[in-house]
Amino acid sequence: MWVLGLGFLWWPLLLLRTLGVRRRSRPPQFLPAAIVLCLALSLLVAVLRGAEFGRVLGAGYNIVVWVSLLALTTVTIDWRSLSRGIAQLAGLQSIAVLVALATHPLLSELRLPAAYVLPGAIASDPAFESFTTVRLVRVDYFGETVLRAAGFFGNSTWAGALAALGILVTPALLRGASRRAVLGYGALLALDAVTLYLSYSRNTWLGLAAAAVAAGVLVLWRRQQWYLLTALAATTVGAAVYVISTVDFTELFANVNSVREGSLDARTAIYSLTWQAVVDSPFPLLGSGVKERVPGLVASLGTHGTYLGLLYRGGWLAVVLLVLWLGLLALRAWRAGTPLALGGVVFATVWFVAEDLDAGHLAPLGLVVALAVLGGGTGSRSSVSRDSPRSVVELPTP
Repeated sequence: MWVLGLGFLWWPLLLLRTLGVRRRSRPPQFLPAAIVLCLALSLLVAVLRGAEFGRVLGAGYNIVVWVSLLALTTVTIDWRSLSRGIAQLAGLQSIAVLVALATHPLLSELRLPAAYVLPGAIASDPAFESFTTVRLVRVDYFGETVLRAAGFFGNSTWAGALAALGILVTPALLRGASRRAVLGYGALLALDAVTLYLSYSRNTWLGLAAAAVAAGVLVLWRRQQWYLLTALAATTVGAAVYVISTVDFTELFANVNSVREGSLDARTAIYSLTWQAVVDSPFPLLGSGVKERVPGLVASLGTHGTYLGLLYRGGWLAVVLLVLWLGLLALRAWRAGTPLALGGVVFATVWFVAEDLDAGHLAPLGLVVALAVLGGGTGSRSSVSRDSPRSVVELPTP
């Protein structure tokens, strides 16, 4: 669907597929259900206050992702099928990006098949055009002119997130695989690493690094490698003390921002005005319901950050519930001893700091992977075996 240019239908289709599963379903988890309720109530308040129709429609579409995540807590997912789907799509994107890089600008503004089938009014609308017309690579500036990977999403950060997810899930697919599968997925993993680098998404690099560290620590803990854990902890503490005591963070941020002028300034403006809107909100426990446009900003209020955006749209209650849910998933992954689940949660947790949880990308699949490995249930123990998971539901391959 993403390759055809119909990616905007994938999350709604996933929701319908999940809701259509009745056999062996469980009650939904409380925390994601409460988040959905907060967002729905906030959106209702926005409608009653006369919010712009387009903003209401966009907020409703965004809630589809949250409802999908909620629905996925009621079923057991075949995590291997899900991981294969992510790895294959990420690998296909990486191949397309490298071909576009080698032939640039031949494949610039590539129109996918959906652009020729959908009505012109839809295909040319900016909300859909980012799906039907892709810029596999685009010219950007990072201290010098570079070709930056944008993948199937028209957005480099989202393309980097898919590549990072491919890297995250592939090692688990290699265990016990045939030699042919190992060579194939190993090659795709290497290509994903190139695409991740070419995304120049520093937030995504950090998220994947944190996920790898968390998964590695859990592996060492399970294997009782106490000397290695002690050395890792000592190295981490020492590095943190050194950085805090010697690094001038003001100068560091200025140097980082200097390679791409405007990125930090634009985000700072959005974050500061969003926070001010939260402070001035007449409904602090709920939120605005929609992302308001403000003249002079490169994007709407509540963008470029899931936590601040959720605080703005859904209120204090919603963002507290999200933090609790992420913490609970991480705790369950640790107790179950599943590095892949812990890596998925940590990646999403870090990535959400500076990026949106949106229907336009697949980064929320980090949480879906965790739900799949943990079995999706509400208990503290995993209902999926670490070595031979029992499948009840196969999700549509993205």
